Amino acid sequence: MLHLRMSVLAALGLCLWMTADAGAQTGSIKAWGSNNRGQLNVPAPNTGFVAVAAGGTHSLGLRDDGSIEAWGWNGDGLGNVPAPNTGFVAVAGGGNHSLGLRDDGSIEAWGNNVEGQLNVPAPNTGFVAVAAGWQHSLGLRDDGSIEAWGDNGGGQLNVPAPNTGFVAVAAGGQHSLGLRADGSIEAWGSTAPVPAPNTGFVAVAAGGTHSLGLRDESCPADLTGDGMLDVLDFFVFVGFFSTGDMRADLDGSGALDVLDFFAFISFFAAGCP
Repeated sequence: MLHLRMSVLAALGLCLWMTADAGAQTGSIKAWGSNNRGQLNVPAPNTGFVAVAAGGTHSLGLRDDGSIEAWGWNGDGLGNVPAPNTGFVAVAGGGNHSLGLRDDGSIEAWGNNVEGQLNVPAPNTGFVAVAAGWQHSLGLRDDGSIEAWGDNGGGQLNVPAPNTGFVAVAAGGQHSLGLRADGSIEAWGSTAPVPAPNTGFVAVAAGGTHSLGLRDESCPADLTGDGMLDVLDFFVFVGFFSTGDMRADLDGSGALDVLDFFAFISFFAAGCP
């Protein structure tokens, strides 16, 4: 069984996990934890899901047809996905609100709006990712900037400058995270600083009062796989390159050329984590 990369989200005692058979593009949802509001009762048919999100006491599942299933607590209309319920590509669950990203780059927001967490900033277009905190929301634009709206009691809306170059976002209780293209994490609001060295991150996640960052521990120049960089790695690289083995495509261009030599030198100089 293959566990999908985008499958695990947790909030206030609720966990969601998506599974799929190897080679499949969709899957079923496993839910566990508190079920006081029915947030574990995945709607039938429990198949064909491609993404999940967990809110305070509600759950969301994105189906492969672009529709969203919402279950659990339905206060403030949390279960009422805005029409038309189609064309969604991403979902996010907050404390008592939800976000859905449409394939046209616009955001739908529904549920509780006591802090303005549903008031998507204009222009509501050009978004590529969404995140929902307890009472605030984040939207990542296609130009790498972040929009933040809703509660700002902990400073969680104050995106650090420069507000550009972001590739992912996460929203917690009263804090926010932004992953930059250079692999560093920006954290703002009621949160602790990012542990050093603040580099090499590839994903972020935010809980109520804590944060997670996933580091890339790969070492592309270690072609012998022995955990060390030495002349043998260069010989292996040359062997791959001379035989047309795409393991020498270190610049990821899909072709073997002199740039791969420069990429090898750069990775070798950087060393292994």
